Amino acid sequence: MTAEDLRKCKAPTLFIFGENEGARDEIDAVRKVLGPTAFKVVPGGNHITTPGKPEFGATIVAFLHANMSHS
Repeated sequence: MTAEDLRKCKAPTLFIFGENEGARDEIDAVRKVLGPTAFKVVPGGNHITTPGKPEFGATIVAFLHANMSHS
């Protein structure tokens, strides 16, 4: 996927990132191209444990509720 492809995306976007993950630079680069995005850092999370944290599910539910009118 190119930066041009990413710029075409007009859908609301959410990034959920465990604070102990190593891909932060890549995520920041994609967010810069996309423009405004929702972003949540899950304390103590890594690539494996973040989905099991309560903040993960709560963040997704809140994001979906906030963006239901964008469908």
